[in-house]
Amino acid sequence: MKGKKFCQLVKEYTQAVKQAEEKANKIGDILTNLLRPYIPDITYTVGGADEGVETIYFWSKSWKEYLMKDQKDIKFPVFEVEDLIVGVFPELEDHIRAIVGEVEAEIADKIEQDLMKLKEQ
Repeated sequence: MKGKKFCQLVKEYTQAVKQAEEKANKIGDILTNLLRPYIPDITYTVGGADEGVETIYFWSKSWKEYLMKDQKDIKFPVFEVEDLIVGVFPELEDHIRAIVGEVEAEIADKIEQDLMKLKEQ
């Protein structure tokens, strides 16, 4: 590969990474806004220590603390937020990590309904 072709390849690569990050931020914003009524302090980051722009991390400090606090107050069964998202958007499997703990069945149903509405828009 000649120098100019390589430079073009580098340029295309950096543009693709930038576009991927922009799209990841849009997905993060949309899902965070959808989940915020149920997990008020939810936030997200794109990429992490082990993964790049291909992974969106969702987290909530207070929700995780709530779930770790007293198990007797939790109405089982509980559902992982990540599983709810991937259940509706399977193409996001391996591209999101929801480190927000679990939600009770009633909240899980509402989240699934909201995700389905989003998909149908």
